[in-house]
This record gives sequence, C-alpha cells and structure tokens, in this order.
Amino acid sequence: MSTQNLAELPDRLPTLLDVEDSDAGLAACLEAIATSFEAVTATLHRMDSDGAFLLLAASRGLPEQVLPMTQKIPVGTGMAGLCDDGAVAGTLGVGKAGEHDYTDLETEVLQKCAAGLRQALTSN
Repeated sequence: MSTQNLAELPDRLPTLLDVEDSDAGLAACLEAIATSFEAVTATLHRMDSDGAFLLLAASRGLPEQVLPMTQKIPVGTGMAGLCDDGAVAGTLGVGKAGEHDYTDLETEVLQKCAAGLRQALTSN
C-alpha cells in the first residue's frame, strides 16, 4: 500500500463504522486495517462490562482451531490495550507473516486506528 493510502486509513474508519450493525462496522474496520498492513491475521477484542475479560469482536485469518481460544481472554494475559481515560476498552492485534519492524508512519496509523476503534468500542 502506498504511504498516502496508509496515512488516509484512519480517516476511512468512521465511514466503515457508520452502519446499523456495529459488529459489522468493527469487522469492516478490522478488514481494512488488516488489508492495509498486509496482515495474515487480525483481531479486535472489547472489554466485557465487568472488566475481567476481553471478548472477540472481530477477527480475520485465525485458524479454526485457534478461534475458540480467542473468544474470551482473561485480562492480564499479555495483550496490549486500547485505553479510554486510563481504562482498557479493548485490544487490536495485527499479525504479519514474519518479523516486521514497523515504521514511524505505520505506528502512527495504527495508533490513530486504535483511537477510532476505542471510541467505537466504548460507545456501544
């Protein structure tokens, strides 16, 4: 993906989220992020109401045998979170096929995407 297209990715997310089915919007956003980053796998988890578990909201490319293990993950098992006023709202996982050193632009784009997704996760 070109640098310009990658930089524009966070601005496309609100349009993808603007659907009646919020889960479909989250899945569309995750697909756009995964495609843009040429990810083999991608996951989006949201925090449950008690703050004890991360619940799978959307995924891409996970093997069927792994999917059940990713549905409900206890907080504190090593996943980085999307924070909202200091509280974790969810997690965004982007899995590349091999080792990858993210550029400053890629890191910035992922952070902006995470901010948009965090807002969507906390408003649902």
